[in-house]
Amino acid sequence: MPWFRGLLWIGTIILMVVLGMKCYHLRSAQVATVEAFEFANKQEAPAIIRSWEDKKVMYTVKSSIWLDYAFLVFYVLLMINCSNHQMNREQNRVLNNLLRLNIPLAVASGALDFAENSIMLHNIRSIEDYFPTALISTLKFALAGWIVVVWIFAVIKRRVVLGRP
Repeated sequence: MPWFRGLLWIGTIILMVVLGMKCYHLRSAQVATVEAFEFANKQEAPAIIRSWEDKKVMYTVKSSIWLDYAFLVFYVLLMINCSNHQMNREQNRVLNNLLRLNIPLAVASGALDFAENSIMLHNIRSIEDYFPTALISTLKFALAGWIVVVWIFAVIKRRVVLGRP
């Protein structure tokens, strides 16, 4: 379904732009970004939350996290769809299996992102019960990075090396 993959690309890109704009607004307000909060430790987190005390800033932070739930649906489905499409075209057994592995890894990445967002919302509500999300974030980004590298390698191999679309 090329139209579905196109829709996933468009949705993912739009949400990336919107989330990027929200991050830009936080940086313009000279406060910590949501990404900084993702990787903050127990000593840094309270200072980050204090920097968000303005209602507009806190609204931007929370809406960014809520919007990330929609973003994770789009990027997980996009990674699954692109990997599956490439897997169905890939003749090399090793690369085909790596593309096949991308599917559960994409689901795991989405599950980690969901957990990370939920924990961050909890941490904002109750900093006393702070739970760090740095490890979860690192694993999520590592899985997503692996998926993208394998997919790009397969696409380049097919298009450049073999000369096929």
